[in-house]
Amino acid sequence: MPSLFSDEYLHTIEAEGYHIRPKIRGVNGALAEWHEVRQKLHEPDKPLNLPSPTQMKQIIHIFSRIFFFGKLERIEFEWRPHLYRTIRPNTFGWTFPAEEDNEDTRYLYKIEIDPADLHVESNTPDHFTYLISILLHECVHAFLFMYSCCCEKCAHPRCQATSSQVVGLNKHGMAFLRILSFVEGYAQGKILDKMNTALCDSLEREVEEQGCFLTLDDVAYFHEDRRAEFQRIVRENMPGLAWIKTLQGMAGLPARLVDLMYHYYTK
Repeated sequence: MPSLFSDEYLHTIEAEGYHIRPKIRGVNGALAEWHEVRQKLHEPDKPLNLPSPTQMKQIIHIFSRIFFFGKLERIEFEWRPHLYRTIRPNTFGWTFPAEEDNEDTRYLYKIEIDPADLHVESNTPDHFTYLISILLHECVHAFLFMYSCCCEKCAHPRCQATSSQVVGLNKHGMAFLRILSFVEGYAQGKILDKMNTALCDSLEREVEEQGCFLTLDDVAYFHEDRRAEFQRIVRENMPGLAWIKTLQGMAGLPARLVDLMYHYYTK
């Protein structure tokens, strides 16, 4: 399994005194356990019997061992009907501190997902793939909330300098996107086929919130399966360089030349 992290934002994704390192041992066992659970819960071409919250927490525990070094702990889960269409339009799931919802101190964070069959809206092949794709998305949020510094009052200079870019004003910053790109890339085929963790949608939402915060150099460090899509989004949102895109449209400039012009005017 690839290492998901790099030193450039270790402070953002580490608890004090805890340095994240990939653990290979246990992944194969967790994958075998996942396939057993998947066979019980998902029969292709049959309507899905919605997994219970307890079963979803079991899946979170399995994913913790596969993707998060066994460190994704004390996560509560509940279904939230009508989240996508009524409560928060176009939102499939969300993650928040557990104490905001109740006084149960056993849990640190809580994940809620709309249980409706939204596979068409989420661009996934079936109901089960939609639910598991969004669960992975929310697990990355929970992991970063648990092991990153998201406090606006943090005195650490690196946090102050990089918080909006790395954590993100919409919580879909560079750390989230980069980790999710590798989680999704590893999950394709091993967890389910044709998963869609809303990765590009997350980037577009963050760009709407704070403008284009990634460069083409940043995109080079994302998972290769999603690199082209990220490059397209970055090119379409280059700050102050609309005239380059206009030239590209008028003169048919090749993408490589646009990249060179971008690097020249942003360095």
